[in-house]
Amino acid sequence: LYTTGGHTTNAVLMRKLPYDPVADFTAITLLSRSQGFGLMVSGESRFKTMDQYLAAARAEPGKITYGSSGIGNTTHVVGELFCRSAKIQLIHVPYKTTPINDALAGTIDSFFVSPSLIMQYLQSGRLRMLGVSSATRMALQPDSPTFGEYGIDAHIPGWSGFWGPAGLPAAIVEQLHQSIVKAAREKIFETYLRDNGAELVGTPPAEFHAYVVSEIERYKKVLPPLGIQLD
Repeated sequence: LYTTGGHTTNAVLMRKLPYDPVADFTAITLLSRSQGFGLMVSGESRFKTMDQYLAAARAEPGKITYGSSGIGNTTHVVGELFCRSAKIQLIHVPYKTTPINDALAGTIDSFFVSPSLIMQYLQSGRLRMLGVSSATRMALQPDSPTFGEYGIDAHIPGWSGFWGPAGLPAAIVEQLHQSIVKAAREKIFETYLRDNGAELVGTPPAEFHAYVVSEIERYKKVLPPLGIQLD
């Protein structure tokens, strides 16, 4: 299985999850990590800066919209954490896929997404990133402040990783880990990650397993107050 950090948020948001996100899988490697999630608006948006966006949200509570890739998706979770920490009220608009097209058209005011997924839109100016949830500013978008610079905590790490089925023999796990990381170190893939604001990680299986467990425990404290449920 190759998937994202949604594997850990689902563990908390879905009360009737038909599998155990830890016991039913064997962690192989956390492959890559992105710069968290960015607050995006159209290049034609009236919001040019985070200051303008927050000022408008506070002056017009419940009028500014943000899109997500669906209820309970990490893009929704980040949005609700952002609202809660910034003490603002936005209207959530969930999509079955992605809100990018409606954001470009101006149908919605904003959305949250990993910058690595829409870097071409940022570089062309069709989208503007008002801020990012990472601890430091992105090298590819140095003018975009971090949420932390505004005292906003909406930390949901953006990452991807590999799992195998439960009980996978240790020798096979290690072989898969080494093979996957070796392939990921091919210049074409490392260039792809770098050009999209992400980085290769390739953590060992035991370290990845421990990280997943710790993230689920953290989300058990952070997510329930948001009132998001997938079932």
